[in-house]
Amino acid sequence: MENQEIKKNPEFLESVLKLNEGRSLNDALHKSLKDIEALDLAKLNRIGLKVYETDKWTLHTILQHLIDWERIWCFRAIVFARNEGTTPVAMDQVHHFNIIEERYWPLDA
Repeated sequence: MENQEIKKNPEFLESVLKLNEGRSLNDALHKSLKDIEALDLAKLNRIGLKVYETDKWTLHTILQHLIDWERIWCFRAIVFARNEGTTPVAMDQVHHFNIIEERYWPLDA
């Protein structure tokens, strides 16, 4: 994705463009797939549910959070691409975090 191809960039898109270093969308997706395939699963299994500090997210929680956000963004992209009405408003990150916190750190634990 080249910066010139987009008329007006939303704020979040600037960081995406920088991360992709001028790659085409197809190349960026292939690179992402290669990066995922190159993950050291043995190392991830050794880390397991360890955290570096009390009340911090485990690797599993971080990955689940990324998957959840990916689902949200895919849904938004589909609604936009199909022109199925108004694209949902931006996510409230604080609200979403509170849901995640309750899900993984119940008050009675």
